Amino acid sequence: MSRQFPYPFNPIEWPASPKDFTGNDNLGLSTNDASQRFTLGVRHISWDGSIYKYVKAGTAFTDYGLGVWDEATAAAVTYEVTGTTSPAGSNELTITQGSITKDQYSGGYVILFDGTSGGSVYGIQANDATSGTTTRLFLDRPLAAAVIATDNIELFASPYASVAQGNSGGTQGFIGVPMALLTDTYFGWVKTRGPAFVSPQSTIGAAYMGAAYWRHDGSIDAFPQINAALTGYSAPMVTTSQYAGFVMVGDASGSGPLLMLQGSF
Repeated sequence: MSRQFPYPFNPIEWPASPKDFTGNDNLGLSTNDASQRFTLGVRHISWDGSIYKYVKAGTAFTDYGLGVWDEATAAAVTYEVTGTTSPAGSNELTITQGSITKDQYSGGYVILFDGTSGGSVYGIQANDATSGTTTRLFLDRPLAAAVIATDNIELFASPYASVAQGNSGGTQGFIGVPMALLTDTYFGWVKTRGPAFVSPQSTIGAAYMGAAYWRHDGSIDAFPQINAALTGYSAPMVTTSQYAGFVMVGDASGSGPLLMLQGSF
């Protein structure tokens, strides 16, 4: 039984860079690793303040300049009663849910609904395998109030547990850009904040076009409404509403651009 994250989760590793123990090389942020070394979603901060997150690839990554996104489209468990009780102050939450494997939801989240006070989000450090019809979740903070059997939960796996590259359909949440071209099901790092190159559409970096938004394919573009107002843009609206960052230097004409990526902290 493990009540804690089963993998290292410090934000800055020895000596201030992630370690990769595969073979004889320490590839750090550039690793493409068959074995998991860190908690999914753990943050690494580099010398310039750039932020990286540890992920597992759900598809093979093929392009450094295209964004990657979380494959999950819904909660793994959607608004179900807990069916059990848990006392206030406990870091354990028992739910009536079967067929869960050990640490399947490590790095994920549970939303608790008590029927009167809205939803409260807790991070999941670890979980037991299902025993009978119940599963214990070990939370990253104590329960603020007692949980009763008629309270409801929604359960989410780590948003970094299955990360894909390619057409997002315009509905998935982009995370960042890859540091290595990960093999399907392998582990590695994506940059979420800091200077980055993301494949730009032609308007990016033009006058008054410094703000960039993710497109469905992982490239970046100016938001269609902005284009329509300023340049008579009439192409299909394939830009998502998710902000990616702003142009630091250059434009799509051949000088970068160098983008200040502004994803998750």
